[in-house]
Amino acid sequence: MTSLPPHALSGLSGSGDAQGALATLFAFQAGFLLALGVSMVAGWPRLLGALAALFVAQALFLVALVEIADRTGAVPHALLLRAFAVGLPAALAFMVLRRPPRVETPLLTLVPDGPA
Repeated sequence: MTSLPPHALSGLSGSGDAQGALATLFAFQAGFLLALGVSMVAGWPRLLGALAALFVAQALFLVALVEIADRTGAVPHALLLRAFAVGLPAALAFMVLRRPPRVETPLLTLVPDGPA
């Protein structure tokens, strides 16, 4: 297993990324997840857990992108980055921030009819 190349984290914009999709990816994802968490009224502990999971996924994605670009020379298309930008926070919001349904009263109450 090789270590991370020294140029891996030096620049977030490649030659094929004219729009700067990779440079704004991480801030956009954090803001989008924060907006989803606030709108879902998830609570701060769940939201912080989702943000931590997002940070780990972003780091792994960046390392994978750098390794693929370093070994093959392929630059990811901006549509791939945009799909990842929206898909990961949405998936985290539905997996981590959703609440289980509350059952305040049981649907059916069993009461004995007579003496047992």
